[in-house]
Amino acid sequence: MTFFEVVSRSRGPAEPYRSPTECEEQQMKRRFLNLLWVSSLIGCAAICLLWMRSTSGVDSASLTYNRYLANGRAASNEVYLTSDSRLWINIIAGSVAPYDGQLVWGYHVSADMSKGKPRFRYDRSPYATNVFVGDGRVPTNDSAMSGWGPLRWQDFRRSSNGEQFRSITFGVSHWAILILFLLLPSYRIYLLRRSTRTNATKANGEQWVATERATERFGNGCSIAPAR
Repeated sequence: MTFFEVVSRSRGPAEPYRSPTECEEQQMKRRFLNLLWVSSLIGCAAICLLWMRSTSGVDSASLTYNRYLANGRAASNEVYLTSDSRLWINIIAGSVAPYDGQLVWGYHVSADMSKGKPRFRYDRSPYATNVFVGDGRVPTNDSAMSGWGPLRWQDFRRSSNGEQFRSITFGVSHWAILILFLLLPSYRIYLLRRSTRTNATKANGEQWVATERATERFGNGCSIAPAR
């Protein structure tokens, strides 16, 4: 047995054969995890930016859909994403009876103005310095909402005078979402460090085994002169 045969055997058994389908599935899984990792980093940057901007004002994005239903009722569906002291999502759904010639609801006005088409709007405004004057926005009053830790929520319903209305609000602190986005990148860094350490330990172990087996087979390379 040559020295190279000893070294090759010391490396252990070869890796099991993988079919092209298995290799493709593994590549797809790796790409998906990489996509999640990049998305988490982008989310971290976005949350940090909104957190900084929330110190001086309110960022708000809304998607509204006001229209008339087939039965004549005016309906409204609205989604609001707001960043002030917390990150908020507010989902509103409501409808009102058809116009009776006397009372005009905001539903009717909004449906006439939008002509049944969805509308998207983004708005940036500073905090109010005087609430009564109304020269800006006030942070969402979450003291009246249910909550635990960084979370706040509220489910409000109203049914009167032919109106059906429901509003669901959920809020969470910026730092809590930032921690969630950091979990995946942190776990990936941990896996990379563990893989690097494992490979280094394995390489050192293989080198040591190869050296020991070669020494046993060929000796330590020293020759002793015979005594005269």
